[in-house]
Amino acid sequence: MGFFDDLIVPDPPEEPQPEFIELGPHAPGETSDGPPVDWFLPATVPVAREVGAGPYVRVMLDGFSVWPASVTVHLSVFARRIRTGGHHGFPGHGRPGAGELHVGLLLGDGRRVTTLDGDPYPYPYGTAERLTLRPMFGGSGGGFHHTVDLLLGGLPPAGPTVLVVEWPDEDVPETRTAIDAGEIIEAAGRAVEIWPNLEAPEPRGGSQGFMMITSGPVGGMMGMALRGVPSEHGPGAEQPDDEDRYEPRPEWPVADGDWEDLRLIRARLAGGADPEAMIGWQGTALHTAAAQGTAEVVAELVRHVTDVDLPDEDGFPPLYAAVRWGKGANAAVLLGAGADPTRSLGTGGSVGRLALVTSLAPLFERQAGVEPLTEAERAGQEEADRLIAVFDDVDTEGMGVAFVGGLDEEEVIRRLGADPEQCPVLDLENEPGPYGTGPGGFDPGDFDDALHYVGVTAVPGGCVVSQPMGYLPGNDEVLLPLSAGTVACGIYFNPKGSRYGSVVRDGHVEFDDELGFDPDRDSPAGHWLYRFWQWGEDGLRNGCELAFLAATAGVRPDDAGPLTEAPRRWVRVPGDH
Repeated sequence: MGFFDDLIVPDPPEEPQPEFIELGPHAPGETSDGPPVDWFLPATVPVAREVGAGPYVRVMLDGFSVWPASVTVHLSVFARRIRTGGHHGFPGHGRPGAGELHVGLLLGDGRRVTTLDGDPYPYPYGTAERLTLRPMFGGSGGGFHHTVDLLLGGLPPAGPTVLVVEWPDEDVPETRTAIDAGEIIEAAGRAVEIWPNLEAPEPRGGSQGFMMITSGPVGGMMGMALRGVPSEHGPGAEQPDDEDRYEPRPEWPVADGDWEDLRLIRARLAGGADPEAMIGWQGTALHTAAAQGTAEVVAELVRHVTDVDLPDEDGFPPLYAAVRWGKGANAAVLLGAGADPTRSLGTGGSVGRLALVTSLAPLFERQAGVEPLTEAERAGQEEADRLIAVFDDVDTEGMGVAFVGGLDEEEVIRRLGADPEQCPVLDLENEPGPYGTGPGGFDPGDFDDALHYVGVTAVPGGCVVSQPMGYLPGNDEVLLPLSAGTVACGIYFNPKGSRYGSVVRDGHVEFDDELGFDPDRDSPAGHWLYRFWQWGEDGLRNGCELAFLAATAGVRPDDAGPLTEAPRRWVRVPGDH
């Protein structure tokens, strides 16, 4: 027997955790990131033609791989001399430099698409992607030969099509070569789908896990998600029974989920925790339970307070906390205990009337003293909710926005100190420019320069002034001249978290404060109408600040395009910013 043999405990067998990657269905279309190589075998259009030549290089067109909705352009570059020191000078992935190989297509409908085109700013600027010509990863060849694959992000339209090549560093002049777009369009129908009628994989249970690769809403390989692998600490996992957790203590718990644990709340009450003391930003224990707890916990706390309508630091009762978080069962317990649904919330009206615009309306419609909403009030709330929905999906981080009522684009541009004739309407589909901001545009990556530019877009009721990454539209120096004879409302969504908004009416600042938090009892009625107060399952907080400011300025956009797409016009605002 060995020296340690009697002390060794065999390791337990490891439970197998097999994982595999499964292909999901392909959505129509592809992105500019790459063709659908996992789903299709492309049709080929063979070509062997010189499309550019210099003293030491030849650029050859080596044919096309045609997918259902995109085309890979194959180029082969041959050289009879190359640079030493590790830099061979062949074009690589990404946007080429000023002296590198430039490739473009002049399409049959007059559009120009090139490897020098910039991405639209902000991106994406529309529901349909602009046609792009992008270098693809990879490439192969020998020491004096290199392949260059370019992806045309759509099929070329019918009509005369010209391939244009130049390479300044290699003295290759601009060279134009006619290509047969009809042959390419016909070949798209010959691409072979490898997995027709492919269905999304079903998640596996137990210890089985899998990853699914699927194409996104506009195609291309998107993310992979691991599913079906249970966590020892996840839902359904057995939790240890910590008796110490239920020892009587005089302080209230701090974790949100604790307010759903009736045994824990009873233990804290037994330990002397004060049910009427303010314990945080949500108010007393009853306020907190009304917002986060269960009906059983609320009922237990109701038995230990002297006033079921005791106010928090803002003067709001627990019933308001239940309404703002959409907790119908908790609200029912409070009402049954005598909570007053007609209690005033200042300019917001009563708790009960506020609840009439939430999912809790059926509960409060039956309460005595709660007056039904008038048709005008319902119409106002419906319009507010429509505007909130318009802006709900806007990624506002770092964005500056202003709404100006009653002015057209030309007048807004003049008030910004620019000449409307020098700010033409953008046509980024045909002329994206090197930075995606138009032929005479600016570089969004140069923050100091980009900060001078704002977008101007006409919408119903006025104009939207936007800056995808900048504070200018929320500044008084911009809002004051825009507000002459009208209303201009602006906001800056600071990435650090603050959201300061301004309402300027005919040169007078009416409001200048942080938005996005609970209104107080004296807030304008619009603050309540636009649901800054609402959280939980009914929460409509996304977009509420933009909706409030747009409505205050009298601007009624039908969609969020002025903020999610490129503006109609870029305007350079003079001055130091």
